[in-house]
Amino acid sequence: MFNFLQEIGDIAIFVNNVGVLAIKEFLKMERQEIQDQVDINCGSVCIMLKFQLEYVKNNRQRKILIMNLSSVSGDCILGYYQVYCGSKAFVSRFLENVIYEIEEEKKNKKNKNYDNLEIFVLKPGFIKTQMTGGKMGINTKQAVLGSFNMLGKKKITDGHWIHQIQNKITRMFVFESKYMNLEDCNFGVLSKQAFNKVLYQAEIEKLEKQVEQIKLIPSLKYTSTLLLEDLLKNSETCQFLKGNYLFKEGEKVSYCYIVIEGEIQLEKIAHDNLEQEQLSQDPNQQIQVEQRQQDQKEDNQNNIYQLRLYILGKNEFVGDEDIINKKKVRQYSARVISQSAKLLKVKKEILVIQIYNENLGKKYLEQQQLENDKNNEALGYNNQNQILEFCKNQREQEKEKKINQLDFQKLKHQEIFKDQIYLDRFQSLLKNESILKQNEIQKQIEQDKQNKLFQLQQQQKELIEKSKKKQQQQIQKSKEENLQMFYNKNQDNLEIQQQQELKIIQLKNEEKIKNNQPYQQCQQKNDKRKNIFAIHIKNKFAQKQQLNKNGSEINNNNLNEIYFHQGQDLLQKQHYNEFISRQDQDFRDKNVHPLRFPNSEEYLKKMKEKNSPTFDISIKNKMVDRVQMFKITDSPKKISKAHHNIDKVNMIPSVLIFNRYLKDLLKQKGLASSSYSDWTQESGSSIKNQISIQTDNEGDKFIKIEKTEDQKISFSNDEGIWIKFGKSQPKHLRFKFSSTNKETEDTNLRLKNDSDDLTVVSFRCGNAGFIRVNDQQMVGFYNSTVSEKSTTDVKWTQCDVLLDWDKQSVDIFIDETYKGQGEFYHSEVSKVDKLQMYNLKPGTVSYFKNLEVCDEKCENFNWGKNMKSSIILISILSFAILM
Repeated sequence: MFNFLQEIGDIAIFVNNVGVLAIKEFLKMERQEIQDQVDINCGSVCIMLKFQLEYVKNNRQRKILIMNLSSVSGDCILGYYQVYCGSKAFVSRFLENVIYEIEEEKKNKKNKNYDNLEIFVLKPGFIKTQMTGGKMGINTKQAVLGSFNMLGKKKITDGHWIHQIQNKITRMFVFESKYMNLEDCNFGVLSKQAFNKVLYQAEIEKLEKQVEQIKLIPSLKYTSTLLLEDLLKNSETCQFLKGNYLFKEGEKVSYCYIVIEGEIQLEKIAHDNLEQEQLSQDPNQQIQVEQRQQDQKEDNQNNIYQLRLYILGKNEFVGDEDIINKKKVRQYSARVISQSAKLLKVKKEILVIQIYNENLGKKYLEQQQLENDKNNEALGYNNQNQILEFCKNQREQEKEKKINQLDFQKLKHQEIFKDQIYLDRFQSLLKNESILKQNEIQKQIEQDKQNKLFQLQQQQKELIEKSKKKQQQQIQKSKEENLQMFYNKNQDNLEIQQQQELKIIQLKNEEKIKNNQPYQQCQQKNDKRKNIFAIHIKNKFAQKQQLNKNGSEINNNNLNEIYFHQGQDLLQKQHYNEFISRQDQDFRDKNVHPLRFPNSEEYLKKMKEKNSPTFDISIKNKMVDRVQMFKITDSPKKISKAHHNIDKVNMIPSVLIFNRYLKDLLKQKGLASSSYSDWTQESGSSIKNQISIQTDNEGDKFIKIEKTEDQKISFSNDEGIWIKFGKSQPKHLRFKFSSTNKETEDTNLRLKNDSDDLTVVSFRCGNAGFIRVNDQQMVGFYNSTVSEKSTTDVKWTQCDVLLDWDKQSVDIFIDETYKGQGEFYHSEVSKVDKLQMYNLKPGTVSYFKNLEVCDEKCENFNWGKNMKSSIILISILSFAILM
């Protein structure tokens, strides 16, 4: 190359301009493309400049200009131009260093070869060339003329004035972009003042939010926002981990804290430095004191009592009392008990200025004392003076014990106890047999008195029971006489009324047959029912008369049935007609079996086939037979109420109706097990919970749920045993439970929405005291069933949960005693349709019975009495505290 330049001859201007561009993602760029850009854009410039400088050495007398072209892209950040921008940045920096080196040699006159040399670096913007596709920038002629105008003025220049403006803007705002715009763009310019204004507004908004949080602190309610802003500006935030101390007792008081997040516990270390008492000259006493000191450990030479004074939370001061009371040393320690804590550290001088400048010290102290007194009463803590008194009393008690020991040892060594025989006599007085015998005789006398009182009480109870039985017998006799009188008076009227009603019914039927033939069959069935009903009345009453003549007793249930059929039915005939019309409508719409009475032949056949001694309950299609509701109840009002509730619930399962309306009757007849026929058990290849129906000592059927040891901890929507019913908003959930899980709370019951898999009531129990309803711990309850594992000796506990759908809350009663209130387990639930029981962990057993889900409050729930008694107790306690 050097020889080639020599052959050319005299050269006045050298122009170094080279460039290769590849616009791609760096990962997608091939290795050869990267190598070409580096070699051509960087390496060729270095090599050519070296040859040109060697040429300058051999031609000292001639002035030579070396013009090097770089690019403004070396000062910019452009996406997908990464290698090109880097190569141009290298060229610019390389040429700047070469120019600096040559200029230094010119100044020092070390090398005269560079006297007639001028190096010029041009860093233009975009120009319309083949590399840019001829789309952007000025043309080449304008760029060349503009660059020649800058010769002799600057060593490094941008060339044309348009490029100078463009390059200054790009250097001021170095922009990052994925794509380089190939068309004209509009840029928004933000001044420095506007930018500072935006930052200032952001800081003000941040301060306002912090001031609002600090105003939640009771002691700073009356402070102005300006003072609070100064407090925040002159304080700093700190982070602490669990177990870290903010300060310890005995340190200097120079700052306090405000809790932003976390919990801080205040602790007091009470030292019991027992002074060594002046012992007598007795050598035995000195030996005993030395032995006692050797037994004590080095760490516990002074008895230390770590007293927990208080727990502080969010928006509360820590360590401010020492500053306000002008203490120089900390009176207690502060330690973090949460996982982490965020606090605001405030200097002592700032706190004093903020509080005393606005005369808030008194208000702050008064409010803090009132709040501390209330919290101390609720939590059972005393204030600081009482704690110190407690420490003093404890010290004094220990001192007295030790002094008594020393006194006893002194007496031992005195003249009175020198004689060992006298000591033995003194101890024998304490163990005198005559005194012990007298005590035993007194105990026996007291036991005899108690036994006599118990016998007298039992005799009184027996007399009371006998008197009650006599009264009941007299009442029964009076009822029988009244019924006989009623029948004798109205016997003729009954037959006449029945004949008239039958004639009216026949006339109505003839008219209906003409107008509506499909309805004719159903109406004929109604006529048959009327006839059967009238025959049934006569037969029943005739049977009762025969029983009375023979001298046999009449049962209360039979009397109620006679009274219903003969008295209330005739007085409330309208209810009966409405009931039959509803049955016929159901038969036409839902294909429900028609009404049948016990004296019909078809009914007696079914009774023999099912071996049922009393009545038939149909559980097909989850529907209770209307006949049984009509037969069991003793007034037409209850019939209409039961029928209305069945339609309202929309095919509600029979188990709920059994528990709501037929609970007492099922217990008498022994048919409680039929109430669990509609429950669904988990099925499949791997059954996790073994379900069985058993009978307890009271004769009630209950559900036993047992999870085997080989299963894992799990819960799914089809686990355990459950029952579904129409979607509704019940207000009362009632059941009895028992658990043999000693160490876990794995007996579970859920009232939930099956389709959304959302729970309203989540009940868990197990160990003594571990009963949770919607994650609320029922404090003060002792579950006596924990130690019982046999199914024959299970002790039941009753739970009542009252649901308030408007407030989304539940009230919990255990054995009809109010225990607390909680929120719905999931607040998004609008209705429920599933009741589910299961066990969570393996090796656990649970028991449930008498499950009720009621639209309103269930029957026989005496929660009002308990509430009244609790209110009275609370009022008495509050009055005593005020006194």
